[in-house]
Amino acid sequence: MPTITALPTYISLQEAAVRYGVSETVLRRAVNEGAIRAVQLTEGQIAVADEDVAVIESQQRPGVTLPTYIPLHKAVVRYDLSETVLRRAVDNGIIRAVRLTGGEVLVIDEDVNLIVDDLKAKEKRLPTYILMSEAYSLYGISEETLRKAIDSGTVHAIRTPSGNTLVSSKDVVSIANIRIDESLRGKPIRVTEAAQLYDVSQANLSRWADAGLIRVLERRQKLLLLDEADVKLASDIFHKAKHRTGSFVKAGHILKHTLPLIRVA
Repeated sequence: MPTITALPTYISLQEAAVRYGVSETVLRRAVNEGAIRAVQLTEGQIAVADEDVAVIESQQRPGVTLPTYIPLHKAVVRYDLSETVLRRAVDNGIIRAVRLTGGEVLVIDEDVNLIVDDLKAKEKRLPTYILMSEAYSLYGISEETLRKAIDSGTVHAIRTPSGNTLVSSKDVVSIANIRIDESLRGKPIRVTEAAQLYDVSQANLSRWADAGLIRVLERRQKLLLLDEADVKLASDIFHKAKHRTGSFVKAGHILKHTLPLIRVA
């Protein structure tokens, strides 16, 4: 019986990441660059040549350089990403992380740096359009002001087959004169102090921070420091929306959809 030439051993990309201590992001990039041979199995899983990964891993550590870990909240500020997006990347194994005994999460700086562009791209959303009547009620803009803005091209509008006019939420926010106070940008404020100063419950502030609406500058056991510029902006939007609608639920809905629009403006 003829002998078969020794075939290369292929292992799953996930197994290679664990075996050699190399992030999946680095491995995928090496595959795309042709540095690692790879095949896609019928179930969609990627398998890589074991010996190729071993070479990549050995090149990565000329003197066994240890990875640099930074607190997750500092990665949020350094790379201008929402905490929600980073935590999702950690949960999905895209970014390696550890949790300290006090509860603080540390992430590998290199992992975040490698995929920051991809993460920001995922944060981008398609433009949102709303009914003109919603623009009046949600943002307190008069019909006359909105129609003038549409005529001048300041606010983009489209018409649906049913005849309704929809306007760009981002453009509406821009003419509603909702602005962030840059003088407070990066200034830390404790959640307890922020609740008193801006008349918002600690529960709401913590919830907004967890949702990525307010930037977290530091999070440790029994300590939550927020970006005061975000706190002030969020509280202003919430209080004005509550006054217009008379509803805490509607005010929270307006806040959730308004803050991201201001950040990309």
